[in-house]
Amino acid sequence: VSVFLEIPNVGEKRARLLTKKFMTVENLCNAEVSAVSQCLSIRSDEAAGIILAAKTLSERRKKIQEKQMLSLKASGTTVQTAAEAQYIEDLADSALD
Repeated sequence: VSVFLEIPNVGEKRARLLTKKFMTVENLCNAEVSAVSQCLSIRSDEAAGIILAAKTLSERRKKIQEKQMLSLKASGTTVQTAAEAQYIEDLADSALD
């Protein structure tokens, strides 16, 4: 499922075109209106609306990711915890040798 489908006025065909041209929502956010307009064969005002919606979507996705990272850190699932687990596993392996 393409993330581009979450953008208003973007269906399957437009999502495929956007994916092929821009690959990510972040790239679409940074695109020129003329590039999006040309890619989708639409008017500039419509392309500007799609870029604006992509920016809104990107911000919403960033906020969700930040919350998920905070949640993971709060539950103790961090790089440090993983390193500690690996250290314990290495100690156990060396004790068995």
